[in-house]
Amino acid sequence: MHQNFIRLVNAIFAVFGEAARRIEERVGPPYNF
Repeated sequence: MHQNFIRLVNAIFAVFGEAARRIEERVGPPYNF
């Protein structure tokens, strides 16, 4: 696989992880990814 694709996937997961943390802080444990 291309290195750029791997970096893109890692960036996407990082964004979703950050979003999940913010959602947990606002809403609570029910919304876990």
